[in-house]
Amino acid sequence: MAFYSYLRWHADPAVATKSLSALDVAKAYKFPTDVTGKGATIALIELGGGYKQSDLDKYFSGLGLPTPHVTSVSVAGADNSPGQDADAEVLLDIMVAGAVAPNAAIRVYFAPNTDAGFLAAINQAIADGVTVISISWGQAEDQWSPDSLKAFDAAFAKAFAAKIAVLVAAGDSGANDGEIEPRQQIDAAQRSG
Repeated sequence: MAFYSYLRWHADPAVATKSLSALDVAKAYKFPTDVTGKGATIALIELGGGYKQSDLDKYFSGLGLPTPHVTSVSVAGADNSPGQDADAEVLLDIMVAGAVAPNAAIRVYFAPNTDAGFLAAINQAIADGVTVISISWGQAEDQWSPDSLKAFDAAFAKAFAAKIAVLVAAGDSGANDGEIEPRQQIDAAQRSG
């Protein structure tokens, strides 16, 4: 039985979809195959959900890869809480990071799904000196308060100064990020000084 990530590819609507693993997607994007993430620490920012070690072991075994070293970090009282709708997001983030950088340390920062919790997780990852921060959560920029935008800008400027790469989702709903207003939007976490 093959184990696939939650990624789907629709090359042509007339053709049946094909499930792709994180390795398949990395290959399609010509991700370098001679890097392993050795010496890197990847911070994944999560605002709900969780993962079970057994799910990770099964997925990576199916790819023929060792399960990466994953550590949960509790921020502001939130923790690894599998059994929620957000589990798929958490697992996908770990699966992709672990597949393309199998020798990297992965730290999953669980925080409350609030502006303050989100920001606290990012600032904690920066303070911990990670190499990369990956954020797959966000919302359209016009949904954030000006104070929150300034606080996130300051955090990303701090990450930039510390030479920490920050990768952020662009949104799941096209160029307008699901907003009614017909103009292009960005997820707030994309902003940086």
